[in-house]
Amino acid sequence: MQTYFTHLNYSLGDEDSLIEYRLLEDSVNHVISIAGSGARILPLLARQPKKLTCVDISQEQLALTQLRVIAAKHFEYDDFIGFLGYPPSTFSHKKREELFNTLPLDVELKGQLNRLFSRHQWAPIIYLGNFESTLIKFSRFIRRVTRGKLDILFTFNTLQEQNYFVNSADFPNKLWRLIVLLLGNANVLNALLYKGSFPKKNIPGSAYLHYQRIFKQLFQQVLAKKSFFLQLLLLGELRFEAGNPIETEQHVFDKVKEALNITEINYVLGDIIHTIKEQENPVDFVSLSDVPSFFETHREKVFLQDIKAKLLPESKVVSRGHLRLAPADTTGFIDIANEYQTLFAEDVTQLWHIQVYRRAC
Repeated sequence: MQTYFTHLNYSLGDEDSLIEYRLLEDSVNHVISIAGSGARILPLLARQPKKLTCVDISQEQLALTQLRVIAAKHFEYDDFIGFLGYPPSTFSHKKREELFNTLPLDVELKGQLNRLFSRHQWAPIIYLGNFESTLIKFSRFIRRVTRGKLDILFTFNTLQEQNYFVNSADFPNKLWRLIVLLLGNANVLNALLYKGSFPKKNIPGSAYLHYQRIFKQLFQQVLAKKSFFLQLLLLGELRFEAGNPIETEQHVFDKVKEALNITEINYVLGDIIHTIKEQENPVDFVSLSDVPSFFETHREKVFLQDIKAKLLPESKVVSRGHLRLAPADTTGFIDIANEYQTLFAEDVTQLWHIQVYRRAC
């Protein structure tokens, strides 16, 4: 786990933060969340909690999260979008560097980020993480073997048109099965991305069938141009503004700006479970990302019990799993995930089994 999480794994992310945004109510007292790239933090901040604690074991991830928050405060909307590298902006690398130098960052944070961005020659920030660069590598392979035949997916404006193509003779089915087989190969993912920390699968069925299900659901439920995940995987970049994640929506950005005058934000380098256990203020909402699926056997069973005393009655804990679901002891909690299946169907990645627990009264 340490090997995987201590570097800059995510600069955009592999989760649709619309889910947590919808699950969180406005103006709660205290939210604790994995920081990630910060793209999952801004939608939570838009809900304007009184306190938001961002936790990560990666200093680079925390630094990028702080940057996103500071950029949201000091930039206008168009500069914020362009600075990060989202379409439709076409900011030059020089302009990104110039904007960065206008931000009021402390010396240590500025130095750390400056070294990171200089190393990548001030390329769009959303593509700098290990996950994003891995998807871009996959996209090159996919485009080579399919000769770009999947680009047509991004021309459709209705799911009916998209599904007609996917089920037609024009869709490269044999090549697609090969691609899914590669994506579902744990050894490939372990070597390219997880650096030996790939969680052991415990969901039923083969990884290949799991990925078949993911893409079947994606093609049936989500327009390709509205999925940043499909754009990265099949095009190697975000070309369509419709697929930009929720942090880029104007109303979310405006709410974030308001929240920065209201919300106390804390950044913690460390373990999120330990951080919650040490809190003096009780917690209303916890967003764990997929961290529990990386826990050792004992920890994955007891993590809910470890944090239970710090959670307010009716508080929510949101956790995700890809090929592994943490078999947590839910004593004192109610599993409410079934209440949100319609919401989960909107997820533009479909990569996750999402677990939602409510602290019992």
